Amino acid sequence: VHHEVAFEALRRAVPRVPVLHIADATAAALSGKRRVALLGTAFTANENSFFAQRLRRRGLEVVLDEPAARAELDRLIYDELTVDVVREEAASWFVASGSRAAGRAPRRGRVTPTPPRHVPPQARLERLLVRCDAVVLGCTELSMLLDAEARKRYAGVVFDTATLHAEAAVRFALREE
Repeated sequence: VHHEVAFEALRRAVPRVPVLHIADATAAALSGKRRVALLGTAFTANENSFFAQRLRRRGLEVVLDEPAARAELDRLIYDELTVDVVREEAASWFVASGSRAAGRAPRRGRVTPTPPRHVPPQARLERLLVRCDAVVLGCTELSMLLDAEARKRYAGVVFDTATLHAEAAVRFALREE
């Protein structure tokens, strides 16, 4: 709620200054999609979040992951990704990737090796894509879990909000919108 209040207060205080909302930039990129999974912290990935509400206003059906998976993702974001730790086990839980299985490091972050464990046949992204047209990475740190191979494999179905927001800002600055 406080995010939306701040957004509207800024709009009213300085009406001539454009404000690019990250959820609006994301919704615009989801053109042609109907049902999208929203991933992020507990603040972002819940039924009443500012993000879910704005996506719904744009006609999208928002799907949330199972409660236990949302809690694990929230923990992973705050306890690991925000301090630049990307564990192989965490990345494998999030997305199945051949390059991860081969032991190559993700694109960013400090990789912390973990003992080998059973990796589920379907990681979180694959499970969500069975039910949805797209997955929204509603937390800027989540892209740290995707290596180059995963980025290619999920192009057009996994949407990184940080990238989309930055691209919208560049288009606006160049007056392409």
